[in-house]
Amino acid sequence: MKIEYVMGNIKDEYLIEAMDESLASLKFVINEVRELSHHLHSSTVKLKGLRNNLEELIADYNTKNGCRYQLLFNFEEIDDQYSFEWIVSLYRVIAELLYNIHKHAKAKEAIVQLSNFDSIIQLIVEDNGKGFNPNERYEGIGLRNIKKRLLVIGAKLNIDSSENGTTVIIEIPNKTNEYEK
Repeated sequence: MKIEYVMGNIKDEYLIEAMDESLASLKFVINEVRELSHHLHSSTVKLKGLRNNLEELIADYNTKNGCRYQLLFNFEEIDDQYSFEWIVSLYRVIAELLYNIHKHAKAKEAIVQLSNFDSIIQLIVEDNGKGFNPNERYEGIGLRNIKKRLLVIGAKLNIDSSENGTTVIIEIPNKTNEYEK
């Protein structure tokens, strides 16, 4: 990188240290964006299926920041029951929720539970992190994207958060007409 070349010619120790920190932060952000875009790429979801992709995603997060992530998948594969677009939307919602836990929650444990009931598919994502105020006026792009994706598949979103952690419950009508295969 040209930044490293410039840093080699700087004599001020404070400036060198500040540039080192900035470069490390930049490399971290580039890596995070690369990993997130890989996980969210729809062709990956199609090739491996929802369950396998979620297991990979959980395994990847378990290598990161000391938080233990767990996946409970309480039914058989659903890839053959729903359209590709529906599966990708659900995967991206889960990926965004996990990213938010990783980035903001400072949690030690997180659980993703996907259950299939007669009339709904229920997704529960829980962590024991620091929580946040879901009623705050400012809403990040991640939560806005989640709400948009859930609106498309006709899902209901409930967020309960406190200083002891956050629980997100999403209820999706089972086999909505727009997304039946």
